[in-house]
Amino acid sequence: MFKKLFFTYLIVILVSSVVIALSLDYVFRIYYKNMIADELATSAILIEKNLEELIIKKRITNIRNLTAELSKDIKKRITVINIDGTVLADSESDPQLMENHKDRPEIEKAIYGTIGQSIRYSNTLQIDMMYLAIPIKLREKVSGVIRVATPLDKISESLNKIHKVIAVSVLAGILVALILSIIIAKSFTNPIILMKSVAEKISKGDFSKRIELNRKDELMDLGRSLNTMSEELQIKINEIVKEKNELLAVLTSMSEGVIVVEKNKKVILVNPLLSKMLYLRSIEVIDKYYWEVIGNNDINQIIEDTLSSQQSLKKEITMFLPEERHIQIQTSAIFDSNRELFGVVGVFHDITQIKKLEKIRTEFVANASHELKTPLTTIGGFVETLEDGAIEDKKKAKEFLNIIKANTERMNNIINDLLIISKSESKDIKLDIKKVNLRKIIDNIITIYNERILNKKLNIVVDFLNGFPEINADEEKILQVFSNLIDNAIKFTDDNGKIFITGEYNDKQIKIKVSDTGIGIPCEHLSRIFERFYRVDKSRSREEGGTGLGLAIVKHLLQLHNGNVSVESIPGKGSAFIVELPTEEQVV
Repeated sequence: MFKKLFFTYLIVILVSSVVIALSLDYVFRIYYKNMIADELATSAILIEKNLEELIIKKRITNIRNLTAELSKDIKKRITVINIDGTVLADSESDPQLMENHKDRPEIEKAIYGTIGQSIRYSNTLQIDMMYLAIPIKLREKVSGVIRVATPLDKISESLNKIHKVIAVSVLAGILVALILSIIIAKSFTNPIILMKSVAEKISKGDFSKRIELNRKDELMDLGRSLNTMSEELQIKINEIVKEKNELLAVLTSMSEGVIVVEKNKKVILVNPLLSKMLYLRSIEVIDKYYWEVIGNNDINQIIEDTLSSQQSLKKEITMFLPEERHIQIQTSAIFDSNRELFGVVGVFHDITQIKKLEKIRTEFVANASHELKTPLTTIGGFVETLEDGAIEDKKKAKEFLNIIKANTERMNNIINDLLIISKSESKDIKLDIKKVNLRKIIDNIITIYNERILNKKLNIVVDFLNGFPEINADEEKILQVFSNLIDNAIKFTDDNGKIFITGEYNDKQIKIKVSDTGIGIPCEHLSRIFERFYRVDKSRSREEGGTGLGLAIVKHLLQLHNGNVSVESIPGKGSAFIVELPTEEQVV
């Protein structure tokens, strides 16, 4: 531990020293460069004012003479450049011997009307220079450039002096800090080594050893605490183990998730159900901060609010990943024997299924009411019409009565379908189990619907594997299943379409697929297609005379036979319903 503390201090000191040194170097370097740039800009503006009249009159000789004089005064190199890049005057060199400067970066910017600045090596003076150029504007038009330059050797000299001061200061600080770190590390590790020895003895069941420290700090308090602990531990340990086993048994058997967070915001208890319910971020959650364990902001907030207010709170949240889940949270503050806050306990109830059932119930009531209200409204309307005198017109009266009869039959069909679903869900339906030939049932259904098939000019292809087995099932219920599926295929397939009914089997199950080339089902509806009263195209379904319960009946009747139904669909290309039933298993 001494090595860890010492080398930790050493690394921190070295890293801090390097960061400080680099930061100071960077700050001073930028400071000097900015200071020189500001000085050059001020000088360039003053030079422009002095040369403005001579530039207007194009007195080159006077420009060169004045440039030389100004350069001596400000101790900076001055260059006057024409708009085409030729040098008109320079305080350090003969302009006639100097190359065209139009391609210099600072000159390019100045020609375009902005201040240009760059740092580079000067081939003329053979030193690093900072250049700053400003445009010469005559009647808002750039006619030339004034460039002012100064060598950067002074910056290097200043920085070298600063580097020496920084280096000496850092080395002295490191030396002093290392000596202190050794002393501090020793002062921590020696008592800890002693406590470690005592703790090892306690772990082996020897509670006789005592810690004696001649100091007044937390380590002495810790030593006293260890002494006290060793005295009481032997008495408490059996009670703790017993209570822990009892608590673990209770928490494991609970149907709710439980978490306990201390007032220091660290987790001290989580039961297995909560880990599964919340998909906790880590398997090892004890002694971690609750926000490190729980990845939901709403849950973290209610724990925080309970710690702050010390009041019981209740809240419902919805989680969407990896699946939608509704959870009811009840949190309460925990107090110790002195009525001081110990922490928070949170109890989590998964109410997802309750929410789903409530939603299904609400939708069912709304849909059932709507489905029954429509024919009832129609019947009521025509009855009033007949009462108002239409009954005297026998032709109209008969037409209205037929409509009333049709809507009465529609309500009767809805009620019958609801009774079938209700009985299947409550297991009240008694199945008449016997050997059933599915190919024969499907052929009979096609015969029943033959007129509709011919009217729509549909092509039906039935293809069953050779030796397709009979199954144990209730023939009437299976007839209703495939009647509903084939009826839907006919309804939602346009004229001249095709319907395919294929049968496959293996040792465990048979699979029958009813597919069509009809309008298809959008993907967002597939998960709900077997719900009661759920329709993809409500207007078309009602025009076709459906109750909206056909597929729900199919699903429930197949479940009574230990079977299953699924759907595949591509909008505009058709749908396929796949029925799976056990081959030999006896259904009950």
